[in-house]
Amino acid sequence: EIMREREEEIRNIHKGMHTVNEIYKDLAHLVVQSAGRCRSNRDANGKHQGQHRHGLEAYREGQ
Repeated sequence: EIMREREEEIRNIHKGMHTVNEIYKDLAHLVVQSAGRCRSNRDANGKHQGQHRHGLEAYREGQ
């Protein structure tokens, strides 16, 4: 009886470890996706800043 309970506890621990491992994999995937979006936003921001700067310079030259 004790051996059976112990085996069941070990199986439950193993299941829990597997679940935690899957959660970490999902989290890593989300972090990678977020980093890509942050880079895209940063690059787009830099592009827009350059366009605004160019437009402001053109405006100042026209005055």
